[in-house]
Amino acid sequence: MALCAARLAPPCEGADPFTPMYKLIGILVAAAPIVLFLRAILVRHSKKRSQALSDFKRQLDYLVGLLLIVIGCVVAYSIGKLIYQFLS
Repeated sequence: MALCAARLAPPCEGADPFTPMYKLIGILVAAAPIVLFLRAILVRHSKKRSQALSDFKRQLDYLVGLLLIVIGCVVAYSIGKLIYQFLS
C-alpha cells in the first residue's frame, strides 16, 4: 500500500481506499442485528431485569425528548435571528 505525503492529498495511485478499521466497523454493524436477534430468541429475561430495562428505556426516552426540545429551541432561535437580521 502506497503512502501519501499529505493527509489532505487525494489518495495515491494503487492505495486501498478502505482501511482495516472501516472493514472492522462494517463487519460489526452487519453482525449487530444477527446478535440482537439471537439474543432475543435464546435469552430469557427475569422480571427484575425487564423492569430495570423498562425504566432505563423510559429515562432514555426522556433524554431524547429533552435533546429534541433543545435542538428545536436552537433552530427556532437561529431562524428568528436570521429573520431579524433580514428585516433590519
